[in-house]
Amino acid sequence: IGIFIIILALHKKTGTHRFINQLPYYLLACLIILPGFVTTVRSQAVTYVFFTLWILWLEGLRNRTKHFWLLPVTMIFWANIHGGFLAGIGLLFMYGAGELLNGRKSYRFFLLGALCALVTLLNPYGITYWKYILEAVAMERPFILEWGTYQVWGARPDQIAFIILFVVMVASFAHRKFVSNKQIDWVRLIVVGTTLILAIRHGRHLVFWGISTIIFCFEDFIDLQNTLSEKFDKHITRFNLENVKKKVSRMMVIAVYFLTISSLLIQTVGVPLRMTVPAHKYPVKAIEFMRLNDLSGRVMVPFRWGAYTLWKLYPHSRVSIDSRYETAYPNELYIDMMNFYRAPQKLLDFSAIIKKYPPDIILTLPGTENHRRLKALDDWRQVYEYKYAAVFLPSTDPRRSWLIPHENFTDMTTKYCQSLSAKISKRQCPY
Repeated sequence: IGIFIIILALHKKTGTHRFINQLPYYLLACLIILPGFVTTVRSQAVTYVFFTLWILWLEGLRNRTKHFWLLPVTMIFWANIHGGFLAGIGLLFMYGAGELLNGRKSYRFFLLGALCALVTLLNPYGITYWKYILEAVAMERPFILEWGTYQVWGARPDQIAFIILFVVMVASFAHRKFVSNKQIDWVRLIVVGTTLILAIRHGRHLVFWGISTIIFCFEDFIDLQNTLSEKFDKHITRFNLENVKKKVSRMMVIAVYFLTISSLLIQTVGVPLRMTVPAHKYPVKAIEFMRLNDLSGRVMVPFRWGAYTLWKLYPHSRVSIDSRYETAYPNELYIDMMNFYRAPQKLLDFSAIIKKYPPDIILTLPGTENHRRLKALDDWRQVYEYKYAAVFLPSTDPRRSWLIPHENFTDMTTKYCQSLSAKISKRQCPY
């Protein structure tokens, strides 16, 4: 919501704001931006808001120097909230390069970039923070889907929206250059082009391209739309197009309000929407098995299951890895866990990982190479297995009878900390 408020303010400021008539354009933008906010509110959402806000301020700065101090001031907060502050510094240098190619004064953007980089040192870690940031930027993440190459072709809403918005982008820039004969704005071209390359290389950066395209292509898109409308008017004169446009726009507004109000009524008056955990993606029954049998301690888990396991069992259990990876865990541990679960054939000694990070419990996915190798170890035995997860305990555990979760058990978001016995709750099990 914050991002779209800023975008609407920018379009209104540039005199190209047509919210009602351009509603489909904004709905298309939603499909591109929303994947960046999936599942939970993450700190990267702050980066997306600041990125949009900075474009608003930088567009104003191109014509005057007023309020330039807002950039280094907000950078202090940005750098202390999320490592994505690099996008802000990059934005300043892209503006500088673009204005240089436009033949305009560009030095102030480069100076602001240097100043903003300097104020990032105002953090609890000082210059060491930059060491972490540079390591995080250069870090390979071959097993993390959002850091992989963006798959352009597909049937997901964001993929369809990407193709449509890409066509809109190319058509708008082409119309500006070859039909309107307007001068190319190198700032827009550099920002949109750079974010497009980053988005294709790493899907996580798709939001930056979406925001840039929505902002910078809108004016040219309106010109293109007006040109097409004029040609359409010449060929079809028996329709009252203005009335048609008004009716279509009114219907769209009514549809948006209807969907919004219906959603609110469902959540307040009707049956409240509840978050459910997909059992085929997370070890729902395995965690329930641990709860029923008072199992806790150091839990070795696949990367994808770490956050869920920690959420359900903290503080009585710790996990080997979770989705925070380099933020909370050494890169060596991250690589070891990924190879242990995803590529055990690469390990010279499979059991060496278990000795290096000794767990009390191991969770794994049945049917995998990791599962097969665990079953072959003498020091570990499988105590529970169902379609989506298996639980291993040390062979020295004397118990031979277990309580098994009901076959129709589903996770309704209940935490289990309160269910564990007092004896277990006092157990120390840091990883």
